[in-house]
Amino acid sequence: MRTIYAAVCATLVFLYGCSQPPLKEIAAAEELLQRARASGAGRYAPDRLTEAEAAIALARAKVEQKDYRSALSAALDAAEKSRQASSAAAAARAAARRAAEKALADARTALARADEVRRRAAVAGVPDRAFADPARAAEDVRHRMESVSAALAKDELPEAQQQAAELQKRAAELTERFQAAQRRWQSARPRPRPATRPGRR
Repeated sequence: MRTIYAAVCATLVFLYGCSQPPLKEIAAAEELLQRARASGAGRYAPDRLTEAEAAIALARAKVEQKDYRSALSAALDAAEKSRQASSAAAAARAAARRAAEKALADARTALARADEVRRRAAVAGVPDRAFADPARAAEDVRHRMESVSAALAKDELPEAQQQAAELQKRAAELTERFQAAQRRWQSARPRPRPATRPGRR
């Protein structure tokens, strides 16, 4: 694909590069550059965007120098680099969203496991007060899940990805925290004394 693109560019430069300034090509490249910026390339593909901006600047400079062949070459290069920046940004955004959504789903699964441990403990007679500390941690996880979901809805993907990774870690600890609380409560309970058998007369 790049070989074909390079051949097309070389042909255009040879046919049209020497006679007039490539204003149309520069304008098209600038439009593609603006699209790349709008796609979030400045955040998700900064290196590619910088290359595209440098190529546009070079094209303008060559027009000022009346080196139209070089200006056309730079404009075509800027257009291609802008496309690459947009493509890289889209790929990075998609990857960030997938990672955040997976971490969020894993956190939900971990929270469900912890809730099941607590439910079974309640059936076994463990009081709610025994789970005060892990219950607060579980509530914090639920609150963080809402924050991650809100960030995803707003398309704040880097923030969502970072928050989701931390959320996943906290949620994964919940089951053990509930189990540990149950063990502490059980170990603190006074054990019933075995009944004494009446002695023989």
